[in-house]
Amino acid sequence: MKRRHSLPAEVYALVDETPATVLLEGGRRGQDDQAYKEPWTRLFTAPLCVCSARTEEELPALFDEIEDALQAGLCAAGFLSYECGSVFEPKAQMRKGADHTLAWFGVYESSYNFDHAMGRFVEGEPPVLMPLREKRAAAPASAQSGPEIAAEFAITQSDYADRIAAIHEWIRAGDIYQLNFTAPWRVKLRGSAAALDRKSTRLNSSHITI
Repeated sequence: MKRRHSLPAEVYALVDETPATVLLEGGRRGQDDQAYKEPWTRLFTAPLCVCSARTEEELPALFDEIEDALQAGLCAAGFLSYECGSVFEPKAQMRKGADHTLAWFGVYESSYNFDHAMGRFVEGEPPVLMPLREKRAAAPASAQSGPEIAAEFAITQSDYADRIAAIHEWIRAGDIYQLNFTAPWRVKLRGSAAALDRKSTRLNSSHITI
């Protein structure tokens, strides 16, 4: 059985401390070990430019910028928010008026690829990792502990039971046959977002995390 080497801790510190750095973490073993045959985890840092959109009207220009970058042999990495769904499928009727970024992408010359089977970056690691490694080594053990998380379900147990009972009644009445029930959690985090990502990635068994 092949061993999967984890990313160095300073990679997460780099993401946490460096604006516009993107980490696409994968390299977990699939059923046929395909994840080990090429370096799946990719680290993008120091973008040549950043493309973003806060409204649907700005999205076509963003996609054009990404296409131009790819045609020039560059890389693009970023995210599309959930609300972008209505751009690709109008029937989705996503929530309107959300005051946040709909899409964000950085344009990079290339990526640093980490091979989890070998436990190292394929063509050399980013030079900025060395100072972070030295900083981590000099830090006290208490500063290297994981994040502290406090989570609270936003509805009471009684409300939850009532809503589930209503769903069952709708199904029995034939009004619906399936429903995705969701409710918010209130989460307080003490520590860095990168430390939380590192912890959740270790606990998550899926092949790809972003």
